[in-house]
Amino acid sequence: MKIYYIPFKVETYVPVTTNDIESRAIYIFEVPNDSELAIKLTKMLEQDNHGAFDNKKVRLKVRSDDKIYYIDSEGHVMVSMKISQCNKEDIEKVIKEMISKYKIKKTRQ
Repeated sequence: MKIYYIPFKVETYVPVTTNDIESRAIYIFEVPNDSELAIKLTKMLEQDNHGAFDNKKVRLKVRSDDKIYYIDSEGHVMVSMKISQCNKEDIEKVIKEMISKYKIKKTRQ
């Protein structure tokens, strides 16, 4: 699982979109797809709720196997043009656990 992450509370002057999240992410890292935290994150992103995804406030991109998830600053998830809502605080908690467990350093400030 490859993760491109900007903390949800970060405000940007220029919108971060699905097209440039990879080059603008503060954290870029990989974790094993079968790790407990990766499985937990995938389950959160697969919830079947609805929402309105904002492509100008992308904060997280998760590439897992053949799926790509984009999450905006409000926790709306877009995967394969399907949009759902998840708890951004729960997602951020799992991401922070990954950063701590795997000793991930910031890619950029």
